[in-house]
Parts: sequence; structure tokens; C-alpha cells
Amino acid sequence: MALPEDILLPLKDLLMLEDLEHRLGQGAELQEKLVRFLAAKGGKSIKDSVKRMISCLFSNDRTKLCNWTGLGQKIAFKGLMLKNIVHKWKSSFHSVPMNISQRYGIPDK
Repeated sequence: MALPEDILLPLKDLLMLEDLEHRLGQGAELQEKLVRFLAAKGGKSIKDSVKRMISCLFSNDRTKLCNWTGLGQKIAFKGLMLKNIVHKWKSSFHSVPMNISQRYGIPDK
């Protein structure tokens, strides 16, 4: 699944992140495309898959500016639409035991 040509990943600056967040809030079509695009990155486990997704979404210097809660004047990942994309992907794994999310540090909604 391809993303629209004007969505460039990894996100290299805050403006790109804000633009993507705005567009994801506009409707489910782009959200579903992004879920499928990121799911295609694969992984041996949920933890590995999420790492691959995050490295696809953010350039290395952007990952340093983001954490789950926004502690230390960083971007709070828990408040981003991108978090919902990861949750949509994760929820597609119906056969995965519920506690695997906790084991790999992926908070539930």
C-alpha cells in the first residue's frame, strides 16, 4: 500500500509532524493507508514491529524529541494521532495474547 506522494517519511521536523497529524484527523482513509503501509514493515514480534514503525515514521533526531508522556519538554506520543495508527495495527492481531502488549511496553488505549 502506497501513501500519497506528498507524505514523506521519515518525518524530519515538527512542521511535517503537525501536517501529518492534521491530515490524519481529517478522515479514516489516510489512517487506514498508513496502518497498511506501516504493517508492511514487518517484524519478528510486536516489539520489533513497533520499532520498525517508529523508525519509519521519525528520523533519528526526531525520536529523541518524543516520548510517551512528553516529559522534559518533549512531544507526547500518547497524544498523537500516530499513536492511534499503532493501536489500530496492534488491534488487528486477534490471536496475540492480551498480556503481550504489557510485556513489550505498548500501553492500551
